[in-house]
Amino acid sequence: MKNSLFFLMALALGMAACDSGEANLTEVEQKKTELLTQLNEKKAELSGIEDEIEALEAEIVALDPQYKAFERNARLITVNPVEKGQFEHYVQARGNVASDANVTLTAEAGGTITRIPVREGQFVSKGTTLVQIDAGVIRSSIAEIQENLALADTLYQKQKRLWEQGVGTEVQYLQAKSQVEALRARLASTEAQLGFSTLRAPFSGRVDAILANTGQQAFPGMALVRLIGDQEMYLETDLSEAYIGSFDEGDPVQISFPSIQVQTESKISAVGEVINPLNRTFNVEVALPRVKNLRPNMLAVVKLKDFSDDNAVMVPTNLIQTDRDGDFVFVMVETEGGDTVAKKVRVTRGKNYEGRTMIVEGLQGNEMLIHEGFREVVDGAYVKATDPVVK
Repeated sequence: MKNSLFFLMALALGMAACDSGEANLTEVEQKKTELLTQLNEKKAELSGIEDEIEALEAEIVALDPQYKAFERNARLITVNPVEKGQFEHYVQARGNVASDANVTLTAEAGGTITRIPVREGQFVSKGTTLVQIDAGVIRSSIAEIQENLALADTLYQKQKRLWEQGVGTEVQYLQAKSQVEALRARLASTEAQLGFSTLRAPFSGRVDAILANTGQQAFPGMALVRLIGDQEMYLETDLSEAYIGSFDEGDPVQISFPSIQVQTESKISAVGEVINPLNRTFNVEVALPRVKNLRPNMLAVVKLKDFSDDNAVMVPTNLIQTDRDGDFVFVMVETEGGDTVAKKVRVTRGKNYEGRTMIVEGLQGNEMLIHEGFREVVDGAYVKATDPVVK
């Protein structure tokens, strides 16, 4: 009995939902029908207006056959004024960061390495201790020499007083004096050796590599630490010998470092005088400003300006066409009758850079250059600019 009641209730709810859905669907259809009716009415109005326009134009053409003949035959194009202003040409090359302060420090004295108080990548100031070598033997030698020197000096002072009193021989006096001087020289030399047991940074920079370990036996000339100074970095690049004479010391340079996404500006610090016979290039050095995270041998892209003209005539390079007689562009000109036609103008190219070409001859800079449609027109063809012409 209960199951039957549930079934009847579910059936009733379903029928109610269907009735609601049909009602919503009917409203949508009604709205759509109204909109379609309005649209058809507007289309009918537009068609009627177009028919009226055609009828009026037909009457005018019957009176004047030349009416709108230009518009019917003209090809649609776009135009822009020929650009006139500053044109700059740059030479782009790859460069590498270099440093004069890139040195490998070696041991000057032998002994066991007892301490390395720095780590790789650490920035250190000039005079910072980098490696400490055991100097126990040297310190013992210094103590021994100091004792001998004290005794020798005492004997020398006594011998000197006796000599001044006329007692003893000159040889004894000179021997005592020589002994003191020899021990003093030996002490100074040994103390200098003690200084060699401490390797210090000769300049401020970054510890690039530690080449030894604590407890290792060092010997004179053994490589211990590689230190790179960040104050003396510069940029090196090689340019083709074709650019000899194009650049001088002090010329501006644009630099970008792709790996650290940094761009900066600087100046040429030196221009090489020798051509590399292997690749026919010469070296150019560029001073580097302080740049964070700069490292020796880092790749850079260098842009050097080799040409500039403040009153140049320029056109987009892709608009220049070539036939058997040379290069040309199409410009739009106005005829005496008021029509606009395409005119073929012969040009002489100059330098080009980043999609723009400098025109040496052929254009004055006041022409309207045909852009879109430039390959579809011929000399003297009727054209019509789709955008307002800017004069």
